[in-house]
Amino acid sequence: MQCSLWALVWGALALAGAPGPADPLVLALDAAPKPDAAPVPDTALDVAHVAALDTALGLRLFQAVVAAAPGNAALSPTGAAALLRALQLVARGPGQAQLRTAAGYAPHEPGAGQLEVALGGAGVALAAGIFVQHDLPLVPSTTVLAPLLQCVDFHHPPSARRAINAWARTHTHGRIRELVGAGVLAGGAARLVLANTVHVRSAWARPFDPRATWPRPFHVPHRPPTLVPTMAQAGRFLHGEFTTAEGLEYEVVELPYARGGLSLLLAVPLVRDAPLAPLARTLSASLIRAWTRGLTPRPRLLLLPRFSLEAECDLRTPLRALGIRDVFNPHAADLSGLTLEEPLFVSQALHKVKFEVMEGGTEAAAGTAAVFVARMAPPELALDRPFLFILRHNPTGAVLFVGQVIDP
Repeated sequence: MQCSLWALVWGALALAGAPGPADPLVLALDAAPKPDAAPVPDTALDVAHVAALDTALGLRLFQAVVAAAPGNAALSPTGAAALLRALQLVARGPGQAQLRTAAGYAPHEPGAGQLEVALGGAGVALAAGIFVQHDLPLVPSTTVLAPLLQCVDFHHPPSARRAINAWARTHTHGRIRELVGAGVLAGGAARLVLANTVHVRSAWARPFDPRATWPRPFHVPHRPPTLVPTMAQAGRFLHGEFTTAEGLEYEVVELPYARGGLSLLLAVPLVRDAPLAPLARTLSASLIRAWTRGLTPRPRLLLLPRFSLEAECDLRTPLRALGIRDVFNPHAADLSGLTLEEPLFVSQALHKVKFEVMEGGTEAAAGTAAVFVARMAPPELALDRPFLFILRHNPTGAVLFVGQVIDP
């Protein structure tokens, strides 16, 4: 089994043998969006069904995160679903049932494995590591995970942290330098860390010309405009205008990447001072499919801020709101699928994201400058105010990243 978080997304589950600080449930989530189709034997449809379930789960988590802490945010639906699959493999009893209900499928669902294969074919580099206390006996069934196991001494937190972070740097080509922060392993109570990375680097199908990037105003509600480096490209883009049930009008544009069927969807309110939160609350797997069906090629001058976004959160609270409680409770957790020697529970469910949007310039980018300076300019589509972004694998419908940019 290979469980995968997305990178520039990285994540870790810290399993401990001693209670951690209290973390009350403070979020209330709506019911998860239901996929349009039921599981069928055909593998391709199984993949699409799993992708829809992962997307529904991840979007609910994202909505909970931004409701609790408005601002720049990002989350990987596929990565969060991978955490649940990993936990299902080692949890037993009611805790395992809670995980399965939230995920919508068992970890050995054929479509889950096929989805990882499909995403790997899109140029996504996946890695998983299991860092275990060197003297913790594991149940025999975990021998299938031997290639992923690395023994560390959590009684000496600095050395364990160095080992995990070195592994993360290696598997993300140095981009992720600190997977586990200084305080995560403090106290020496940790016994095992499940670490997952995915590194995605893909050029645009039509790169932006860096010479067309200039400081332009970005408007955040109730704040003076700030100048941010903004990329520009004129051409025909898949574009559409939509309205929420509450009457918020917004537009969506799709930017394809050069390989693998990946594309970036950008959604922004039509009115500059309109809040982004109502749009974020409407996100669902079915809405994203409706977007892609409703987009048509249109000439536009696209103005997009160049940004690098880093975000992290502990998913325990939103996962508890989805009904996943026992694995986080030191008195109720049953992780005997991993070890019988010491009761374990999940003390932290870290989710960290780094997401960058740059020009992606190659030699071919030089040809775009002539279009940009054309006298008959097309209508302008300026993402000069808070917007949502969604990185999607079009062949399966899997949403790899979802985020909001409030301040680039």
